Order: sequence, then structure tokens, then C-alpha cells
Amino acid sequence: MRFSALGLAALAALLDASVAIAGVKLDSNSIAAAAKPPRARLDHLSGPPIVVTPPRQADGQIDRPDYDQLIAALKRTFGERIVDPKATVQAIEAKKLKAATLRQQEGISWLARQLKAERAIVFTAAPPKIEVRVYQTVASPASLELSLPVPKRLDAKRARAIADEIAARAGHFLTPPPTTMAGLDLTAPAAEPSGTPGPAHRETVGDVEQERQREVAREERERRPFVTVAVGGGASLRTLDVAGAASAEIAPLKMGAMPAAGVYLAFFPLQLASSVASRPWAEVVIDGQYRRTLVQAAAQGGTWDGQTCKVDDDELLLGAGWRYRLGDGYLPRLGLGARWASERAHFACGLPVLSTRYGAFDAQARIVQPLIPDLLELDLAAGPRFLLSGELAEPDGFSFSAEAWLVAHVGTVAYGRLGARYSQTRAGRAARVDVADQRTFLALEIGASLR
Repeated sequence: MRFSALGLAALAALLDASVAIAGVKLDSNSIAAAAKPPRARLDHLSGPPIVVTPPRQADGQIDRPDYDQLIAALKRTFGERIVDPKATVQAIEAKKLKAATLRQQEGISWLARQLKAERAIVFTAAPPKIEVRVYQTVASPASLELSLPVPKRLDAKRARAIADEIAARAGHFLTPPPTTMAGLDLTAPAAEPSGTPGPAHRETVGDVEQERQREVAREERERRPFVTVAVGGGASLRTLDVAGAASAEIAPLKMGAMPAAGVYLAFFPLQLASSVASRPWAEVVIDGQYRRTLVQAAAQGGTWDGQTCKVDDDELLLGAGWRYRLGDGYLPRLGLGARWASERAHFACGLPVLSTRYGAFDAQARIVQPLIPDLLELDLAAGPRFLLSGELAEPDGFSFSAEAWLVAHVGTVAYGRLGARYSQTRAGRAARVDVADQRTFLALEIGASLR
């Protein structure tokens, strides 16, 4: 076959690797791609910032070790697009955002705006699975929800597997598609968001703020106080049984209910540490109680008939305790306590009556049983007493102490308790006198608690 020079030129033009068509340059690779487009490979390192919320522990606290592992794994895929985790945690804690709030679209949208992020990954721990929500835009509901198996404690290998799963199944939500392919514009430019928030935006912010305020109010009700103080009064009852060789020389005492005043102070140091305050083992208490009976003695009959006598009748208790919370709601808190006790009844006159003074150590088992959670509870304590010092410091039988208080927390400040404290002390003095001293203090004390 013979071709003219013009024919050869035309054939060469058809076989040329590239030709201009309608002002768009298409090469042979572009034509092949158009005929059979390859599977897109997303560039995860390019795109808008991604905020990643931390998983939570069972008590609602941020699980920082797992969060660090997940952040490290996600940064291998998405690089510096991941918002600084410290800034994320600070924003969450500053506004007291709980997991339930961040699972809502309004909550994550609010958080993302504070951190100038446009994509979001929300983790919710629910071992043996971890729930993941992926937001392609924080102004819209979640684009994808995943449920992935997770061990009790994440390691780097499992965290990378979770990050790879997110990238494989949700990467296209987190990374915009390429805007051009061989110079051909495939997407229309996205409209820039308005600088002034519209009515819907303002409503969303309002909803988040209202939810945050509800969360704060609920957290204040649930938060345990770190200082409690109460004062009040009631009745003091005493029974003093005296026996032994010298008992005949002592005038008997006739005692009924006597007016008394009391004060109670408790300090919970671990409640000041927000990182551990809600842990079930974090209820450590240092407390003090003081009671004074407002009474004087009067002699009846004999040569001392009608003579009055000043009486210093009081007790001071200083101690510490610990309780473990078995759970929320109606589950009790169980623990142990120890305290130093000083009790005295000193008659400042020459009447033939027995003055007493004891120094003792009380060991107690303690239980707090909620009756109405976060409002009303029953506080019980009981255990043996060991004499330490005093004129009647020789033990003469089993001594013990016990308490029972009905405790009310009203609102976030008001505090009150109604109940009784009882002690039985058995002591002797060089076998000349044996004493069984029983004291009961019935009181209503009202005060305040700081949370």
C-alpha cells in the first residue's frame, strides 16, 4: 500500500501521543483512565483537621492510656491533621462535657468549632467493643458508625489495627476526594460557610449550652463533698455502774436525759483530685466530733443536801476512715475506720462522786447504705474500744462504740444528720473500783457541705 505525504502526516497526527480537544489536553494515560478508572487512593495526610474524642472508663473518667495509643495510631495515618489531644481534653474538661453529650451531634459540633476542626472521630468505650462514630462534617449527623472488638487494655498493635480499620472503612469521609485528575476538574468547589452563624447555628449552640448546663447541674448533684461541717444539739444520757471495794464510799448518781450540744467536721482529701474523685476507692475521710453536756450536779439528802457542783462532761473524737463504693444507686459503701477518743466527766467540788476520764482507741467497721440515692443515706459504724490512758485506764471487760446516723444532702450545699453515738467503757482502778460507763448522745446536726 502506498501513502501520500499528506496521508502519512494525518496518520502520524492520529497516532500522536497527545492531541488538543476543545482546549483540554488528554494524553494516552488519561484516555485509559477514563475508559477504566482505577481505584482511588486517598491521601489521608491532606485535608481538614480531625478532632478525636477520648474513650471513657466505666466511671466516666477519660481513659488516657487508651486515648494515647489511639492518637499515636491515627497520627500514623492522618498525620498532623489530628488535633492536639491535650487541647481536646482541656476543652472537654473545661466545659465538663460528658460522654453522652459528645455522642450527640450538637455536642461534637460545639467541640469541633472550639478546636477549628471540620472532621471528627468519636470513641465510646464499651468493652469488649469500642464504638466509633465518624463525622464527615461536624454540622451533620454521623456519616458512619463502627463497632470494633477491643481488649480490656489497648496496646500499640491493636490501636494500629483500629486506626487501619477506620481508614479503610471511613477514610473517604475524613479525606476529601482529589479535585483534579490529569488536569480535569471533577468536583465543583464547595461553598464557603457564612461568617455569620445563621438561625440554625445559633440554635445548635444554644442546645449544646443547655445540655452542658444540665450535665454540670447533674454532676454537682452527684459529686461528693470534700468538706462537711454541722452543728446541733440534743440529749446526752449516761449510766454509770460502780462496783468494787471502794464503791461504798461513792455517792450514787441519778442521771436522766441532759441537754447537750455537738459539732461535726469531715474532710475528704481525695475529692479535691478530679482525676480520682469518682473512683470507687476514693472515699477517704478525716473527721472530728465534739460533744458537751450542759448540766450541773446537785446533792440530795445527807450533809451535802442542796449543794450544787459544776460538771465538765464532754467528749472529743478524732479519726480517719475509708470506704469502698460497690456501685451507684442503692449499692452500699463498705470500709474501716479508726479514731482516738477522749471522754471525761469531772465534778469540780467536794461531793463524794466519781469523776472519770478515759483515753481510748476505737476500731470500727463502717457501712453507708443509700436510702434515696444522692439525697438520703444511713451511716453505720461499730467496733471494739481499747483503753489507752486515764485514771481508770485498766481495762475491765469488753468495751466498744457504735454510731448510727441518718444523713441528708439537700441540694448542693445543705447537709444534716439525725442519729446517735453510743459508747460502753469498762475500766477499773487497782481493783478498788470497777466502772461500767455507758454514754449515749442523741442529736440533730445541721450544716453545709462544699463540693
